[in-house]
Amino acid sequence: APWVKFGLKNTVTDAVLEVIYVHKWSHKPHLEYVYIVIDSTSSAAAVNAMFDNRGSDEDLPIEVVAYNRPKPDNYTPGRATAFTYVYGRNSHGNSRRRVGSSSRDYYVFTVNWRGNTRDKTILDAGKTHAHRSYMFASRLDSVETRAKNLRDKTKSVTIEIEEWSPRRVDIYQDAAESKFVAVAASSPGTLSTSCPKAGTSLVCEGYSTPKIYYQPLFYMQCGTSTPLVFDPYHFTPLPGGRTFPQHAASGSAVRSYEKVCDLSARPTWKLIGFFDPNCSSLNTINENSYTYDGATCDSVGSTPTMSPSTSPTSNPSKAPSHSPTEPPPTMSPSTSPTSNPSKAPSH
Repeated sequence: APWVKFGLKNTVTDAVLEVIYVHKWSHKPHLEYVYIVIDSTSSAAAVNAMFDNRGSDEDLPIEVVAYNRPKPDNYTPGRATAFTYVYGRNSHGNSRRRVGSSSRDYYVFTVNWRGNTRDKTILDAGKTHAHRSYMFASRLDSVETRAKNLRDKTKSVTIEIEEWSPRRVDIYQDAAESKFVAVAASSPGTLSTSCPKAGTSLVCEGYSTPKIYYQPLFYMQCGTSTPLVFDPYHFTPLPGGRTFPQHAASGSAVRSYEKVCDLSARPTWKLIGFFDPNCSSLNTINENSYTYDGATCDSVGSTPTMSPSTSPTSNPSKAPSHSPTEPPPTMSPSTSPTSNPSKAPSH
């Protein structure tokens, strides 16, 4: 609580170092480091002298002591803004969450698989690990209710290779070698595709689900640029000869699409499927700036025209119709009775 302070007590001399707050705890389990903030008038030398245990053969126990102070009358913690991370309940197998600093130019926050060959818990090639957790910001007094509602919705699963029912996803290019398209099989389990348009050719074969040694391939679109990339960060700039990480110039943002997209636009990435990274035609598509066109495989004339001709045919039929039309009635009927009407009705 904000009104409670604590200190570190030398149990031999009873001297107490008052701590303003803990800056961070060590994230390494084999270390017992704690980084604290103390009053600016206390020098490092004074702190070291307070806990100097040189000359003693015994360990120096350090005790944490609290300073209880009166609670403020206007203290309403429920109104405070809180950030909550809902990871799950009990164990999630070999799923692990990592939060902390590192040598990278960002703060680590990730959930991944942790295993080893010793107890056969590695994630084999072709398997997939998926983890669903939640993060939310809210008032402090609503955290418990919201977190409990989300707790049972968390999920951690490992999908074996044989549990997939893949379909083929193939990339075709046109005869002019300027357009391409990804075509998926009609149903799960179908391992063939078709491209009926004449002149098109199959250039890369892929699948809709993970496959050993295959990598996810993304279709990126930004304006007229439509490259295919395995790495969503392929077009990240490295200014000034810098290398990743620590490649951002001071005070500037680094966008993963800057090399191919205007900074005023926002690109989209779509997963095409899983493909062999050694398919050389993918490099050809990108290097020659082929355009993704969903109609690349559409055959001409497969559907009726939407704009019929307005002029007569140049080769009319020579034979008369077998079903001639009836003569039309007069367009100007008489308005007065005939002077010589027939005596008998017409047959």
